[in-house]
Amino acid sequence: MGRHSKRASVTEAVTRYLRLAEENASDLYPVEVGHIARMAGCARSTLYNYGLNQLIVETASRLELKNLHGKTKEDALHALRSALLVSEAQNRALLERLVLVEANAVRLGIDADELYRPLLKPARRVPAKRRGR
Repeated sequence: MGRHSKRASVTEAVTRYLRLAEENASDLYPVEVGHIARMAGCARSTLYNYGLNQLIVETASRLELKNLHGKTKEDALHALRSALLVSEAQNRALLERLVLVEANAVRLGIDADELYRPLLKPARRVPAKRRGR
């Protein structure tokens, strides 16, 4: 009788865990690569090498859609609008800070266009060792 394949046992453990996660509450079964790797008794890199991370991502997206549809459409729309307002406020704050930086550059006598020039690559040369004379 031959040895059992590690790939088969890990794949079976991951699919069993993902099935439980879809059937039960997401608080009890988080769908994250690190957590699933611990539960399957292997390293995260093993899941990536076997291509199981794609299965995990697909399950996570299905659960997210399931949770989104579990809410009423008005609640989902309200959550999206509030997230949009938060991002617009953050965007506005960043633009104000950028305008302030440009104004201070002009006040200090620096051309504002110089702020956007790309940096030069640093010198990566190592000086040659001097041989003892």
